[in-house]
Amino acid sequence: MKRSIPVLLLLFTLTSTAHPGRRDANGGHMNRTTGEYHCMTDSCVPPAEVVPEDSLTWPDGDMNAPSLTIAGSWGTTKKWSKEIIYAGRDTTFYCGCKYSSTKNRDGITLSGCDYDMNGTTSFHSRADDLEQEHVVPASLMPARQFACWNEGIPGKCTNGSRGCCERNDLNARAMIFDLHNLVPSVGQVNALRSNKRYGIIEGEDLKLDCDFEWEGDIAEPPEAKRGEVARVWLYMHSQHGVVLQDGELQMYMQWSVDDPPEEWEFERDKRIKLKQGNGNPFVEMFR
Repeated sequence: MKRSIPVLLLLFTLTSTAHPGRRDANGGHMNRTTGEYHCMTDSCVPPAEVVPEDSLTWPDGDMNAPSLTIAGSWGTTKKWSKEIIYAGRDTTFYCGCKYSSTKNRDGITLSGCDYDMNGTTSFHSRADDLEQEHVVPASLMPARQFACWNEGIPGKCTNGSRGCCERNDLNARAMIFDLHNLVPSVGQVNALRSNKRYGIIEGEDLKLDCDFEWEGDIAEPPEAKRGEVARVWLYMHSQHGVVLQDGELQMYMQWSVDDPPEEWEFERDKRIKLKQGNGNPFVEMFR
């Protein structure tokens, strides 16, 4: 049964889960906008020097924050999402298409789901490929402004790139590999959406029958998925400092209230909490 809560409670949760840049147990704090760690004591040791490769205390090395388990690579992250978080689910996020895995590839069964390209030929070759999509694109995360993505890291990456960040920056990895932000998607939809932000598109131009629309730099998710999309964006804003543009906070809060979690979203959150170490408070507040 769906339940509704006041928008004000969502706002309270958003503000109460944010973490300021105070001094942590290592003697400094992390600037999540630049990705730089600032020492504040003579005995300070940056967390990247003391944290094991595949686990990260987030945010800011706060001793009261949960110790999160972060995958060592993008490939491992996708494997965890498909084989652990979505085990037994086997349905794409936007269009509800069934998929199956073989030794060599993950394939999608387009027949039987609301997926008709309606003449859309762009990225046609990816229409039956399963991909793990970032609800919040990596290029819109604070990691995009890190030195590892732009200038590179001396002795490690000659040129800056997302891959350089994934291999060498634990804070960037925590954002890019966060399991709360991953959903299984038809490859063509993932490519068409690209790094577009979400919003409402006036009128109905159903290029795909599953009610996923895009125009310019905006993508409109199906109405039945807007609450899930909203709760991921609110989480990424609170947890990782993803910037929301004017009007987006109010839009996502309203979407979350209008389309509260159903049982699968609670189950997904539980699985992520068991694997990664933290839940999404914007899902859990509905319990």
